[in-house]
Amino acid sequence: MELVKKSAKLQLIGKELALYMLKILNNQYNRVEEESKKEKIQNELIPIYENLYIQFNEEIQKEDAVITEEEIQKISEPIYKIIKENNLSEEYLLEEAIKRNELSGNSGAEIVKKMMENQIKAIENKMKSLVKDGTVLLKKESEYENALSEKISALEEDHLNMELDVIKSGLDLITDRMVEMKSAKGKIENDLQKRWKYEIFGTITKEKLLKK
Repeated sequence: MELVKKSAKLQLIGKELALYMLKILNNQYNRVEEESKKEKIQNELIPIYENLYIQFNEEIQKEDAVITEEEIQKISEPIYKIIKENNLSEEYLLEEAIKRNELSGNSGAEIVKKMMENQIKAIENKMKSLVKDGTVLLKKESEYENALSEKISALEEDHLNMELDVIKSGLDLITDRMVEMKSAKGKIENDLQKRWKYEIFGTITKEKLLKK
């Protein structure tokens, strides 16, 4: 039983520590303008705490969770090292864990998650609209190309070729926009899957977040 308590406590502390560090890094990423610094945060620092978050998130934790005193000790050492280096305390992280639990269902995390889901729906609707626009342009393109295969005057031919150039430009713009939207949608879906992007707001109320 004592071992179970130690494991549960370490899990709470580990998860809160990961979310604390991820929130700090996420804020730093949003503030800095220098691209090299952004890349370092995104590619070197955030992955460290993403892995820590996965390791200690009980909802996505592997079945071979911490079960022995040796494993607990092995994992505790780097955790408490990070806590010390960042002037944190075990008590503070446990308080944050309690606060997260008490605010479950009424925290900023729910708002941010819903916002991300709504962003995906909005992008999907825009993509559907672009597909419709593209279908209309493709139909016109086909009509004009068929018209060019008929016997027509040089003036009519020039006019149709000009119209086709406009249509092709429109199709190129739609293609580029679709690529951008698919990329944006994929990024948000990835953030949702990782979970921490909204869970970092799980210790403040919805009202407090909306006031920011």
